Amino acid sequence: MPPTANMKSEDKPQGLTMLFADDERSLQEIMKLELPLMGHRVTVCPDGLTAAAALEKDNFDCILVDLDMPGMSGIEATKAITEEFEDAAIIGLSMHDAEDIERAIKEAGAQDYICKNSPAEMILATVKKYLQRNSQ
Repeated sequence: MPPTANMKSEDKPQGLTMLFADDERSLQEIMKLELPLMGHRVTVCPDGLTAAAALEKDNFDCILVDLDMPGMSGIEATKAITEEFEDAAIIGLSMHDAEDIERAIKEAGAQDYICKNSPAEMILATVKKYLQRNSQ
């Protein structure tokens, strides 16, 4: 039983619901471990198609999407998501730190872009910025 299972609803952490779409297994595992420790619920998807299907079943406060995934790229997934959910808080992820990539994901509808090679503090700061914005 999870530690919060016996808690009254007002005692449970007021975390956010996040969708993380990335085909890189190590990052999937990190997000599965770290986000719940921060009090957030996370759904991890290995590709854009699975992420799009997850959005049909649940509401998410923040969506982190890798740009280079099999099946449906992050840019295609972002376009599809923002067509259906205009106010979706989407942060694009890529191993490449290039202005044209950042511009493309933002043009697709993402609010921000993070290079996976960025220091962990920068990645967490960007995610926290959107988590805080959505929790207000």
